[in-house]
Amino acid sequence: MKRVILLFAVLGLLSCNNKAQKIDDRAVLLQTISATEMSALKDAQTIDPKLADSLMNLYDRYTQQYPKDSLCAEFMSKATDIAANTHNCTRALEFLARITDGYASSNYVEWAYFFKGSVYADVCKDKEKAAEAYQFFLDNYPQSKFATAATTLLTMLQLDNEMDLIREFEAKQ
Repeated sequence: MKRVILLFAVLGLLSCNNKAQKIDDRAVLLQTISATEMSALKDAQTIDPKLADSLMNLYDRYTQQYPKDSLCAEFMSKATDIAANTHNCTRALEFLARITDGYASSNYVEWAYFFKGSVYADVCKDKEKAAEAYQFFLDNYPQSKFATAATTLLTMLQLDNEMDLIREFEAKQ
């Protein structure tokens, strides 16, 4: 009987130590993310290309290790921005899918569906997929604060050249 009690006591101590280790690991990872953000984001307009991939990997690692954490959707949106700004189409779309699939109740989902059109248009250079993404967004979020922008961007995608865009703009005036 003493051995069983001793075994449970040891297991209990190991369990507590494991939880404390996880908290420490999370804190260290958050500190690393914060420090890397400070280093990578030289100013509001540029990111150090050498650190961009590292920062996306840190965000990804955090969301893999702590998928239920409230920071995950925000970190995925930041990773999406970095991927888009470094012209990484595949990775940007992967991060967007993780937001929409894994964080359905998040405030970032609406943005993710809207931004998907921008990623397809500007990063992937696929007008057809961009138009599909904007149309999906408008069909599902017609009252969104992004709806007007999505409508405008969808219209712009359907125009053949700059002159068509100017004529369209003049017609609306």
